[in-house]
Amino acid sequence: MTDYLNKEEVQKVLLAAAERGARDEILVRLLAFSGARIGEIVPLTCGDVDPVRGSINLSKVIILPAHLNPKYKPHGKFAFDQKKEITFLEEGPTGYTGKKISLTPTKAFERFYHIEGELVKSGLKASQPTRVIPLSDSTLRNTLIEWTKGRGSRDFLLPSNKGGRLTKTQCYRIVADTLLAAGVEKHKAHPHILRHSWAVNSLKQGVDLVTVQRILGHTKIEMTAKYLRLVYEDLKDKVDKAGPIY
Repeated sequence: MTDYLNKEEVQKVLLAAAERGARDEILVRLLAFSGARIGEIVPLTCGDVDPVRGSINLSKVIILPAHLNPKYKPHGKFAFDQKKEITFLEEGPTGYTGKKISLTPTKAFERFYHIEGELVKSGLKASQPTRVIPLSDSTLRNTLIEWTKGRGSRDFLLPSNKGGRLTKTQCYRIVADTLLAAGVEKHKAHPHILRHSWAVNSLKQGVDLVTVQRILGHTKIEMTAKYLRLVYEDLKDKVDKAGPIY
């Protein structure tokens, strides 16, 4: 069964995030209000967010060097087509340099094998390389306006205290710690639960299934439809608690 947080629980998470400072609050609010995956949020730059318009552009994703290994077989198949080149973005001290490196997975694995950490791949996936997501949270939009003021479009949105950007692992810990501080059960304290929560609560709010699918970036509507069961169970529980209407 898919876990998710209801509106009241998410509000507690947002309050806990506000106690951690602007950067960490931005990270948590982006996950809570966009339905994006953490691997799509981590490589964002200041130019990827448009707080005035109220949108973010997802066009990069974090991958691990190990995933480029031809022997890596998630669910019985290769993570990447070994014959097709992948475009990576070169990182500088504070942001991306603008240089792109295109290599086959095997060549990239050989080249990056000794690098500890992560790589940034340009484009989300072949069928949908970018997604533009609306941001309805006014608090997040106002915080982003101040946060990005005077910074370059290629500068990392979530900089590390030691230079460079936060890694996916660091972001995971920030989000998990925030969820735990808000009283979320340990088995639910992971970033992906905010994606599930956005989807379920959006459907409860009346957002149609196709819109939720497009924002989540699901290839097939069936992947999004699994959330309808949770919406139904919640409605049924409320009706049962209300008792007979006649």
